[in-house]
Amino acid sequence: MDTDIQKTIRYWLDGAQNDMNAAEILFKGKQYAQSLFWCHLVLEKLLKAHIVKHSKTQAPFSHNLVLLSENTGIDFSEEQRVSLAEMNGFNLMGRYPDEMMFFTKKCTPQFAKKYFSITQNFFQWLTEILSQ
Repeated sequence: MDTDIQKTIRYWLDGAQNDMNAAEILFKGKQYAQSLFWCHLVLEKLLKAHIVKHSKTQAPFSHNLVLLSENTGIDFSEEQRVSLAEMNGFNLMGRYPDEMMFFTKKCTPQFAKKYFSITQNFFQWLTEILSQ
């Protein structure tokens, strides 16, 4: 594999790992809305790493997890696609004050735990696939 492609994949993977660490710290600190915003970033960066691996080109400038997942060459299950679609909004909700206030109210411990766990599962699975 081309060295530049490997470096780009490593860039996205390292970013995802750092963001996963941040999401975990925020989750443990009960900063659920912020944690889920970082979870979105984790998934976005992992998907972009897969796009680079699959296409041998740069990943698109998009935050849309569903769109990104469709360009990875990975066969996602229906359940996984639904989860990505549900988590798509976490990106916008973390960036705008009005949305953040609404999102913070929605982020109960149970809601956050569900999506944090989904992110952890995706992280493990997508990281394993990258190493193959």
